[in-house]
Amino acid sequence: MKAGSSIADKSAVTLNKDAKLNIEGADVSLNNNDNWAGKITLSDGNLTLNGLSSNGIITAEGGNLNLNSGNLYIASKSLIAGDGNNPAVTIADNANLNIAGGNVTLNSNDTWKGNVNMVSGELNIDNISENGKIQAVGGDLNINNGTLTVENGSFITSEVNAYIDSNSTIDIKDKGIVNINDGDSWNGTIALNGGVLNYGTTNSGTLAASTGDLNLLSGSILNIQTPSQVANEVNVDIQKGATVNLINNSIFNLDSKDKWNGMINNDGGKLLTDGLVNQGGGGLQQISGESVFDNNSHISITDADSYIQGGKVSILNNSSLYMGPNVEYELQTNELLMSNNSSLYLINNVLEEPETDIMTVNGLNNVTIDIAPRGWDNDKFIIDSLKSDSSGILNISDFNFIGLAPIDRHIMLQVFDADSIKDVNFTATDKEIFTPIGWYNLRPAGGGYYTSNLTRYNPQVFRGQVATLAMYNNQLVIDDMLLNHVSLQSERFLAQGQDVNKYAAVLPQFAPYQYKKEDGGLWFKSYATFETLSMTHNLNVGNNAYGYLMGADFPAVDLKNGWKFLPTAYIAYNGGHQYFNQVSMYQNGGQGGFMGTFMKNDFIGSILAYGGGYFNEMNVAGYTDNTGNWFAGTAAKLAYNIHATKHFTIQPTAFVSYNIFGKQNWGTDFGAMSMNSGYLNGVNVAPGLNLIYARETWSLYGTLQYIFNINDQIVGRAGNVNLSNIEMRHGYLQYGIGATKTWKDRLNAYLQITIRNGGRTGIGFQLGAQYLFDWYNPKSNKNSQKNSQTPAKKVLKTMR
Repeated sequence: MKAGSSIADKSAVTLNKDAKLNIEGADVSLNNNDNWAGKITLSDGNLTLNGLSSNGIITAEGGNLNLNSGNLYIASKSLIAGDGNNPAVTIADNANLNIAGGNVTLNSNDTWKGNVNMVSGELNIDNISENGKIQAVGGDLNINNGTLTVENGSFITSEVNAYIDSNSTIDIKDKGIVNINDGDSWNGTIALNGGVLNYGTTNSGTLAASTGDLNLLSGSILNIQTPSQVANEVNVDIQKGATVNLINNSIFNLDSKDKWNGMINNDGGKLLTDGLVNQGGGGLQQISGESVFDNNSHISITDADSYIQGGKVSILNNSSLYMGPNVEYELQTNELLMSNNSSLYLINNVLEEPETDIMTVNGLNNVTIDIAPRGWDNDKFIIDSLKSDSSGILNISDFNFIGLAPIDRHIMLQVFDADSIKDVNFTATDKEIFTPIGWYNLRPAGGGYYTSNLTRYNPQVFRGQVATLAMYNNQLVIDDMLLNHVSLQSERFLAQGQDVNKYAAVLPQFAPYQYKKEDGGLWFKSYATFETLSMTHNLNVGNNAYGYLMGADFPAVDLKNGWKFLPTAYIAYNGGHQYFNQVSMYQNGGQGGFMGTFMKNDFIGSILAYGGGYFNEMNVAGYTDNTGNWFAGTAAKLAYNIHATKHFTIQPTAFVSYNIFGKQNWGTDFGAMSMNSGYLNGVNVAPGLNLIYARETWSLYGTLQYIFNINDQIVGRAGNVNLSNIEMRHGYLQYGIGATKTWKDRLNAYLQITIRNGGRTGIGFQLGAQYLFDWYNPKSNKNSQKNSQTPAKKVLKTMR
């Protein structure tokens, strides 16, 4: 159709599939009432489209193509050429140009106000002055010249192959989204002004980011160099695996809205953070340039490939920098600036030696360090010049022990090794660290030196001394059992005019037995106590003691001047269990000894000598210490019987004992060190009073004593630390009641309960039995004696 020809909009047009319409100067209008299945070629004239929903092939190489409304599909074989100024394409506000395999070129001669949608094919942008919406999910997008604006619902997905010429710009504005990856060619500029740029490429042109969201995808590399820049207003997400390169004095800003999980490589640029917290831990490689962490920025550098090996680092205004344990190289800078309560965290369980030529400290600033106390080593700053522009304070705000636990009372450490120090003071936290020996602090010692000092003991470190002192107290129970052994006559001998005598020991846990001159006996005694031992250093030790004794009494011997002597031999098992401050200890041991009792009138005295040993198991913090010990001792008791009535006796007593316990040496895995507890040379005295009511075959009694500890202190050692002495805090009062019973002259039994208050608080129980017999007389002689009319046997004075 030539010039002067036309097809009006009101005409009903049917263009069959095999038909062709060539527009060569005519005016043609098509709308939704027309059927376009064939091919239209536009070389001159006008083609106006209104409300189409489908179309055939179009080749536009000149003229005017006016898309006023509806849809125009550019499928394969379709073409809108862009040579010169022809054709002139107008895409109205409500119109859609859909590229689905065809080729479209839009240039400065065209008017683009509507929508361009591309799923495949090719869209060439050449120096357009403005554009409408673009939604591209596939195909090739070539921006050869000029600016393409992506905004307000426009997007370019990663499936699109984009080419951005060096003279071209993509301007991403309000809500526009652009994806760039390695399949794209970016030589020009991408301007981010409020939209979203999903950046996934390793080769970029110029990025001018003022506002919006910049997402650096894993595997991407963003080179920021002049004139590229990323303003502080941009929300940046550096995802793990992404890299940002700063070169040629470029500036990269990150703030509290940004995310830093990838790698930043600073080689001559400037990294600025403002309120950024990268808790996930990003990476930083710096060999020159400057990194400034400002205004409550808290930066964690944890990537194994990270390093700071040059340039300047500034930590300002309540900001902090943490160097993780996997960072390959130690911190090394030309200049390190800390100002206004900022912190450098080096606690990472790895000893480091950060180096800097110049360290400037303005105001109070903090560092944290690791300390290896066993080797007197620590994180150490190597500094040429340490100075302040005003009054600087370096405070060690936290410290951590690594490696083996300390074994010394004082540890000297050099934290700041500076060739010169000017106007900088040193302080430290009040923190104390718990160790197997005790709590350690950190205090400045001047000139960059610090000392770590033992301030108070871990109660668990006294376990060896506690075990010895507990077994010493338990031995007093054994002494009492033996010194109480000789005791009250039964009523049947009182009827024969004999005196009533009773003798009780320092710990009246064992009730009386009776003896005649010719008799001896075999006996068995058992005991258990449940108590708390109050020791120095505020130790309240739960103590359970248990055991039994087996012994033999030999016949009494008459001595000169009215004295009588009764010999006794015994063996015993003694066990114990202590618990305090999450320590649990068990002892199992044995002993043997000899006792002699002397009697004359109402006076009674016994002396005892013994020795033994025990195995000691100590459980603490999941570890078990094993050791053993020996002991020996002697004890004596005096008593005098005052006979108030025929059945009632008042008996004052006096007790004294000496015990020696050996030195324990062992190695413990709790703290990996050697330990020992020293000798115990214990002396006790105890005045007492017994009240006894006795009948022919039974008796009841009560006892009261106060025990004084004259000397019971024990020294100890853990590693190289001499421990404080441990001893009982004070003596104790004890009182008890008991009962005895005799069956058929020779079988005796007893039961007693004792209560303690003061330095020992608890209760004790005992139960025992004895069988008496004639040592030297045969059975027949015994029977004849039973039937004889000889006078009653002479009865010894008794003791309890």
